[in-house]
Amino acid sequence: MVVGDLVSAEALTDELSRRYTLNSAIFSADRAAAEDLGRARELDLQLCQGCHTDKVGTEKILPAYPLREMAANMPSDEFLARLLSGVRGASDTALANPLSLGDIRGLLRLYQEDTVD
Repeated sequence: MVVGDLVSAEALTDELSRRYTLNSAIFSADRAAAEDLGRARELDLQLCQGCHTDKVGTEKILPAYPLREMAANMPSDEFLARLLSGVRGASDTALANPLSLGDIRGLLRLYQEDTVD
């Protein structure tokens, strides 16, 4: 990649971020209903924990660190962005995020329990 291309891409990314800000308040873990948290526990157990098992910092090809540790070690908006960017564990989830608003709220609440930003 040419340095000018990288600078142009970075400028475009900055401009898009300014124009289209993320309304993170609608995803607030505080807005998770009891059923959202229950579904999040099921999703975590059935889908997430198969891959997200290694400790943060473990040498591996595809890092899938424990989500609770990830939530504790990065800003909450970054963790939210990772949930919003999609679930990549299977081919049927690679193009679209299968998580509902309630799922995301519940997962944030589940993984951010006992963590402080």
